[in-house]
Amino acid sequence: MNIVVISGVVSREVDVRTLANGSVVWSFDLRTANNGVSVSVPVSWMDPPTRSALAIDDDVVVVGHVQRRFFKSGGQTQSRTEVSVASLTSARSKRRVAHMVGDAVDDLLSYMPAV
Repeated sequence: MNIVVISGVVSREVDVRTLANGSVVWSFDLRTANNGVSVSVPVSWMDPPTRSALAIDDDVVVVGHVQRRFFKSGGQTQSRTEVSVASLTSARSKRRVAHMVGDAVDDLLSYMPAV
């Protein structure tokens, strides 16, 4: 099972793209700390709720999965590894964060074999 929980600060302006099929994709980076070192994590959010808004320096928690996406650029195939958002909330909302993370743990446990 591929589950990611990441807490960080939006570190670049959200890039909004509309795909040929009508889906909307938001791409942005989260800055987080890993053993005291600042790390930038690319994130994509497919068809975010219309009421959603993100700005630079927003402190958020994301639950999702790691994916590697392939695309053509300059006539060559490129790839990008990113976190794909399943759910996102403000880090200030401890209750929503606990609920999101709890749901992710429940999903993970449901895939584990019974002992």
